[in-house]
Amino acid sequence: MRDKLYVDEFYGVTVIAFYGWWARVADWLDRRVWGGVVAGVAWSFGLSAQLNRFLDTNVVDGGFDKGCDELAVGGGLLARVQTGRVQTYLRILALAVVVLAAILFWSSRA
Repeated sequence: MRDKLYVDEFYGVTVIAFYGWWARVADWLDRRVWGGVVAGVAWSFGLSAQLNRFLDTNVVDGGFDKGCDELAVGGGLLARVQTGRVQTYLRILALAVVVLAAILFWSSRA
């Protein structure tokens, strides 16, 4: 009883030693394996973000800007046509009738 049946020594040699070894293994796994996985995932998301920014800046924004420019030009042309004067509208209608008649005339000849 004087040495408590060597329970503390046995516990230190088995359980405490195992937990010490396991702590070193877990530290190595955390630094080498899981840290590498996290760094790899972060790198892949960073690369994806750069690709997304490139496509957004050069493809989407360029197409949107071109569409807006074309819309502004078309609106400018329509603004010149829509003057509010009936005579202008009748001239456009007459020109459209002449063009349609010409198309029908030439298509019936073939």
